[in-house]
Amino acid sequence: MPLLKMMKAVKSGGILIGSGLLLVGGLILCFPSSVQAQKLRAIELHGHYASGLHLRSGEQLQSIDGTGLGVDLQGKLSSWLTIALGTAYSDLTIEQNDPVEQWNWPFWNRFYRNYTRSLVTQDTNYAVVMTPNQHIYMIPVVLTVKGYYPLKKRFIPFLGIGAGIVFYERNLRLNERWSKYFPEIDYTFEYQYDNHAHVKKGQVFRIDLSLGSEYRFAEHFALSGGVIYQYYLVPEREPDFPLKSLFKARLGLVLYY
Repeated sequence: MPLLKMMKAVKSGGILIGSGLLLVGGLILCFPSSVQAQKLRAIELHGHYASGLHLRSGEQLQSIDGTGLGVDLQGKLSSWLTIALGTAYSDLTIEQNDPVEQWNWPFWNRFYRNYTRSLVTQDTNYAVVMTPNQHIYMIPVVLTVKGYYPLKKRFIPFLGIGAGIVFYERNLRLNERWSKYFPEIDYTFEYQYDNHAHVKKGQVFRIDLSLGSEYRFAEHFALSGGVIYQYYLVPEREPDFPLKSLFKARLGLVLYY
């Protein structure tokens, strides 16, 4: 089962990853010539925890949070200023009141809701427990300008501002645990499966404000930590994106060039 869940997660994010990688590749090829003319400063590998601050109204959303991994390619603009091209992959869990009804799922609305209710009502030997699971997968492609102010040789705080595009895919999975009692032999047969609603996906724009620091523990390596406030610019054509803003705590490893 763990392997099956992993395969489903990879499959659900496959289109997102493909689209994101194509855009990342294009941006790398078009990375500002001024940076290339200067010097590559560092590559940063990082992980993060994210939590929704302001959620979209009208959907009875309770919380959105999760984790992710990413990479930044930093170029040097001056002795204290850098520009970075970054991307990441985030898997966030969405908690929502009555998500199946909120999803506007044609299969559920037109057939399955009434079918399951009728089945357990007409035949009391049937029983079912339905558990919804909702996720949003996001791949951003962001350009960030950072200003560094070294306080000491090893401790380097920074401020940053960035903007970019976010590819998202929102999924709803309904886990169904069924049982049927056979009174003539006093036996209960149990089984379960996942029912998947249609996928909701699109693109939105994002603005970042970041604050953090690097601790250089070796000539070519440093630890990086910080917090990021992310504000989303959501077009009217993207009614399924659930976030207005997000808080992110990030920890990374910096490899200097």
